[in-house]
Amino acid sequence: MLRILFLLLLMLGVGILQAQQSHQRLRSKLSIYDLSTQKVHVIYTMDAIFEAPNWSPDGGSILFNQGGQLFTIPVNGGQPVAIDLKGLGRCNNDKGFSPDGKQIAFSCLGQAKGSQIFTVPSGGGEPKQIVPETPSYFHAYSPDGKYLAFVARRNGNFVSIR
Repeated sequence: MLRILFLLLLMLGVGILQAQQSHQRLRSKLSIYDLSTQKVHVIYTMDAIFEAPNWSPDGGSILFNQGGQLFTIPVNGGQPVAIDLKGLGRCNNDKGFSPDGKQIAFSCLGQAKGSQIFTVPSGGGEPKQIVPETPSYFHAYSPDGKYLAFVARRNGNFVSIR
């Protein structure tokens, strides 16, 4: 692919005055910035906060989180598709596809009081808990897909773990 694409998440806060009260309405835009042409293409806009977009390994879709759930959207636009996590919610910004695109690793509160790490098939399914200790925050798969890199607080210190 000759184009070099870079993903931008643009958030624009718009103040709205309603019934003599000030309410802030946030609009998020998921955009792709082409480094070679320096043009921005907005693929999705929503009156909600969505965060932390990640490319799929094949470059065909974007993974993002919104309201504690995970979604994918084609890079050409369209509607987001929720990843079925079988009732697990409260996901945070820490997520990503495995190198082969078959799995998604993510951080989520689950049933614990702190963030834990899970994996799920990229099309959704039963999440598998990988790191039960809290707090633990997923960061990346190794290039061969055999390891997860994450940051965790253990014994009062934050450490990076593979």
